Amino acid sequence: MGSSEDTKDGGAEKLVLSWKEFGDLAGKLADRVAELDKGKFDLVVAMARGGIPLAMFVADKLQIAVDFMRVKSYKSLSNKTEPKLIFDVHTNIKGMKILVVDDLADTGDTLAFAVKHLKEKCEAGEIITAAMFLKPRSAFTPDLYVRAIDTWVVFPWELGESGLLDLQKQQIENNKLTVYIANPLGFSHAGKHYLNTVLLPALSVLGVNIVNPWEERASQGTRSLKGVIDGKNLNDVIAIGMNNIEGLKRSDVVLAVLDGPDVDSGTAGEIGFAYGLGKLILGYRGDARVVTDAPSTKINLQIETFIRASGGSVYDTIEEAIAEINRVNASRNASRYKEEALTGS
Repeated sequence: MGSSEDTKDGGAEKLVLSWKEFGDLAGKLADRVAELDKGKFDLVVAMARGGIPLAMFVADKLQIAVDFMRVKSYKSLSNKTEPKLIFDVHTNIKGMKILVVDDLADTGDTLAFAVKHLKEKCEAGEIITAAMFLKPRSAFTPDLYVRAIDTWVVFPWELGESGLLDLQKQQIENNKLTVYIANPLGFSHAGKHYLNTVLLPALSVLGVNIVNPWEERASQGTRSLKGVIDGKNLNDVIAIGMNNIEGLKRSDVVLAVLDGPDVDSGTAGEIGFAYGLGKLILGYRGDARVVTDAPSTKINLQIETFIRASGGSVYDTIEEAIAEINRVNASRNASRYKEEALTGS
């Protein structure tokens, strides 16, 4: 688009962005969005993961609501790269004017897929696309972009992964949102399968630190789950409990799996402890069985009270719970990005 800065960085192997540089470029994109029809969009859709910080910055500056979707490219049997929808927006966007934001238009496949999906499947109205960078090889050109660049871009949150600033890797990890999964899933083969093939992969795409108590147990080298259950190894049992306490303390959010004839007693205890620590608690119950004390609650009254009093809610689908964690993570990151951009750190 004519209003974008068509600045190419040929010759350099990579462009490494500081937080301040990211903030400056994000501000330019937000200004251009505002100039376009005075920014009168109904919703910003952030392309997870890379588009989330940029979308949150733009949405915050323009006071527009945000939703999220993730598209990932996989190689088919014919060796052709095909985009696949990982998770969709949760807002009913029928007829809405949408701004789709991603950090980089590389091949353009992700943005092209997103626009087609939002238009055809979600029945969105007008769709405008925006990105910070555009690669010349991209088959899709965003309506708005800040720079055209033919080099590898390293964003601030990727510095540790790139190996360029290894000393900052731990600091970056420490700044990530940490999610503790309170759950009884490791007690059964079916539960472990769901934990390892559905829940953990869904969380991992958000770029958060995950505290999985079952994984922590394995890393501690506990003798066996049977030994824990039959109570023969009391020291192991206490060690596991103390390890869970430490995991809860270092977490920002607790995602509690509430399935079962009643909420698992260990999970219930973790919820109460997390509430006492002031943690945000999000519950997921996909179990159709009714276990509530009162018609207005989904689970045990006291457990649901802990969850709601923490600022959380109980969700019927894991997708809704994951989307809420995504929103919390994005809001937290956007606040930090803005602060660091203003201070120049």
